Formats: sequence, structure tokens, C-alpha cells
Amino acid sequence: MSNKLSTFIKLTESDKRLILVLFIIFILLFVIIGYVTELVKKIMRNQGHRIDTAMHTLVASGMITGPKDFAHEAYRKNRQILFKQFTLPFLIILVALATNLIYNSVIGHQVNLWDADHEGFTTILYTFDWANQPRSSFFGLVIPSDWPPVKNSPHFEVEAIMSYFVVPMYVIGGGYMLVVIQAYIARIYRILKLKKEIFTVDLSKQKLNDLSDAKNLSKNETINTPKPEA
Repeated sequence: MSNKLSTFIKLTESDKRLILVLFIIFILLFVIIGYVTELVKKIMRNQGHRIDTAMHTLVASGMITGPKDFAHEAYRKNRQILFKQFTLPFLIILVALATNLIYNSVIGHQVNLWDADHEGFTTILYTFDWANQPRSSFFGLVIPSDWPPVKNSPHFEVEAIMSYFVVPMYVIGGGYMLVVIQAYIARIYRILKLKKEIFTVDLSKQKLNDLSDAKNLSKNETINTPKPEA
């Protein structure tokens, strides 16, 4: 224990700052992953129950008579929901693509959407020189020791107006599509679960008294059945 403590004391201030930064990054990643996981679970739970609403009337009315009928109709409704949800993100990406192509034809060249100097969206973002990021040796490992140098500071460029408009639409449309696909998969899992639950009877969960009462009731009905008149 004393050896480990003395080793830590011998660390330079730079090494101690590096340990602190790595610890903070680890905590931030842990928190972000936790929030993203909870968000994914919430989306899958909510979207999965949409198939319950879509199938309730058919099941309650007795029009669905077995697991095959249920699965066939549920998958059909799931595809309908998928196409309906895909409409908006598809239109967003289509508008962005049309705007991009028309603008390129007007100015006579292909715009680099990620150019950080003049015409790209990254002109309004910080960009870093990751290739020249400072590194140091830490317990035999060569790891980053500081932020990389800044290659570009946010600035507005008139030539990049189209990029400012198109890139967010691509990102929003693409992200929306990923959520729609995730919801589609969640509903498939829900269909598989409901197909087993609705049409499967588990007698192990039935109380013995309930089964006896049902048997006695069946006998009484048989005994009390009136004989037909001659």
C-alpha cells in the first residue's frame, strides 16, 4: 500500500491532471451511455405497445382465431405503421437532396459540405488537428495528454449558406429514420411476445380449487339437465 502511495506521490502534476481528465471522461461516457440506453428502452416500449392498440379491436371481436392469424394481421399493420412513419424523414432527406443538387448545378461545381474554410457546414464548428494531438507515456502506455490544436474556429461564410441549411436536414432525417427502424423492430418483438401470450394457456398458474370447482360445475350441469319429453 505504501509503495502504491509513494508511486502516486512521485507522479508529475501533468500525470495527475491526466488521471483526473481520464476519470472525468469515463464518468461522462458512463452517464451518456446510461441515458441513451434508457431512451432506447423507452422508445422500444412505447412503440411496441402501438401494436397492442392496432390489434385490440380485432382480437376483442373474435376475428383473430389463432396465432397464425394474429401474426399475419399484426405484421401487416406493422408494415403500415412503418411506411407511415417513414414518410416525414424521407421527405426531409428528399428536400435536402433536391436543394443540394439544384444549388450545385447553379454554381457549377459540387459543394463540399464538410469544408471548414469556405463552403462547408463545419465553418461554424470547432475542428481539431487530431493527427498532431499531444501524447505522453503513462505507465508504459502512449495516450493523449491534451486537447489537439484547433484548426478552425467557428465563423460565418456566405458561400456555406446552403450547407447550413442542408446538413441539419440530412442529420435530422437520418436520425429520424433510425428511430423509425428501431420502432419497427420493437413492434416485431412485441408481436412475437403477444402471439405466445394470447393463445397459450398455462394451467400451472391455475389454482387447484378453481379446477375442482370447474369440474363440479360441469357435473351439476350434467345432472340437472332435463330429460326430453316423450
